[in-house]
Amino acid sequence: MDLGEIETFLALAEELHFGRTAQRLRLPQSRVSQQIRSLERRLGAPLFTRTSRRVELTRLGEHTRDSLGAAYQALGDAFDEARTVAQGVVGTLRIGFLGCLNGTPLTTLAADFAAAHPAMGSPGAGAARTYQEALNQVATGRLVWPTHAGLFRHYCHPGVTTRPLTGLPPAHGALVWRAAAEDARIRAFVALGGGHNYW
Repeated sequence: MDLGEIETFLALAEELHFGRTAQRLRLPQSRVSQQIRSLERRLGAPLFTRTSRRVELTRLGEHTRDSLGAAYQALGDAFDEARTVAQGVVGTLRIGFLGCLNGTPLTTLAADFAAAHPAMGSPGAGAARTYQEALNQVATGRLVWPTHAGLFRHYCHPGVTTRPLTGLPPAHGALVWRAAAEDARIRAFVALGGGHNYW
């Protein structure tokens, strides 16, 4: 079965109009008709009833829409996940919490990150009792940590990278991580957190 035919069938099942389907898919209307006829020939029964005024799904068409629609969505999701894996955004990213940038803003950012990168799942949580303990965990690659950017006027640690998280209220949050461990997962988290108002 041709994926183009499936896409055309699903679009026509939604639009119920050959002209609108052709416009939506940027195909000639004759190509839409040809693909639907080809699919119906292989199935051995019509998927649509057509009159000069209307296009309607047959019972087989409704069944096919429901079963193919779910499979087509799953195929698209699998492709998106494979693309994410190819970009290196896989594994587990542990996010530390301590101080001003925790609670709902951090959990919202983590949930958005998980939605944007399903191959990774939800980021894991890490906890620290002191700033120095958190920086040590960052420096050893155990977590990344959203914290107050002003912290680095008082605390510093060799081998730790900081990057401001923009769009925040005056707390001026920053994410810190072990410099040698920067990878696609961390860059993806920074890119997402840098463009949204989570705090």
